[in-house]
Amino acid sequence: MSEHQLSEGNKNPAAGSQTSTQSPRESNVDIIYHNMHAGSDFRTFRAVSKDPVEAVLLQVARHVKDECYKIISISASKDSFVVVMTTDLSREKLAARGFPFPIPEREQASG
Repeated sequence: MSEHQLSEGNKNPAAGSQTSTQSPRESNVDIIYHNMHAGSDFRTFRAVSKDPVEAVLLQVARHVKDECYKIISISASKDSFVVVMTTDLSREKLAARGFPFPIPEREQASG
């Protein structure tokens, strides 16, 4: 994902609001990953991406290809992407595989 920011907790005062002043091109995608595997130190991760939801889907596909996790379910809309997944990998091992965002060297090598 080319542009993203991490979010701490649910500090968005507009959470749950259906009203937005953003144009479609300025819309952010709220991304949430939930790990259901109790053996990992990774539980939940939340980020915001300025990329379209289609780019987020492609990033999730790369995670699966790189064996970061297995998907239990995905729920997606224009502004939200939730992945319920399972992995026994630690946060450190996930990061080494490019989760949650690609490692720049790997992107250049694969492109």
